[in-house]
Amino acid sequence: MLTLEWIPDTNNKPMQNGDKVVYSKYAGTELKVEGADYVLLKEDDVIGVLNSTDIAQLLPLGDRILIEIADVEDTTEGGLLMAGSSKEKPTLGTVVAVGSGKANEKGDVVKPTLGKGDTVLYQKYSGVDFEGENERQYVVLKENDILAALA
Repeated sequence: MLTLEWIPDTNNKPMQNGDKVVYSKYAGTELKVEGADYVLLKEDDVIGVLNSTDIAQLLPLGDRILIEIADVEDTTEGGLLMAGSSKEKPTLGTVVAVGSGKANEKGDVVKPTLGKGDTVLYQKYSGVDFEGENERQYVVLKENDILAALA
């Protein structure tokens, strides 16, 4: 997590100076200026704003969506217990928070079509994984990584 020093290039940005932001693991360029450490990020590298310690409180930016990952079955259909390493990575979860949308070619903001509480199926190895309080698992995805919303 990083405290933001935002240099806006346009008006009406969802981030403010002093916000704590979460960004992609390998994003940015680390800098040291007058003894202080900084990370230079592109706007698209910032996943969301987090002003608490619980990832469930993340405010996703742009077309990103925070999903609480569904629990994986601990037993097979035959009743065998599965070790943690042999469990399949789940691809089903519940939407916890949705970003405000992303600008299209005309500059109009297109809001995500999903809402809080929706159950979704998503691509297996997409997004950035997080562990929240009470060992709950979360993933932040871009909207185009969602395969389907389930009724």
